[in-house]
Amino acid sequence: MPSPTGAIVGLYVDSRLFVLAPGDMIRTQTGRSYEVVEARVQQRGKWAGIRQHLRVVVLEHDAPVREDQRVMPIRWYRR
Repeated sequence: MPSPTGAIVGLYVDSRLFVLAPGDMIRTQTGRSYEVVEARVQQRGKWAGIRQHLRVVVLEHDAPVREDQRVMPIRWYRR
């Protein structure tokens, strides 16, 4: 069951090109949106420099984007 709008959840995002910061938005291919509250890049291990550990707020489906907000599109992949 998906988390309700307004919930704070944890996500991992792997990206070599895009480093997220508080205030940035993540949008999935289904239109589900999240706003980043906390972000840190993993410093050790296999995914060092690539994996980002995030705390995010779940937003409404297709939430509007503020003018000053960066948006990172993501796709989920199987575990």
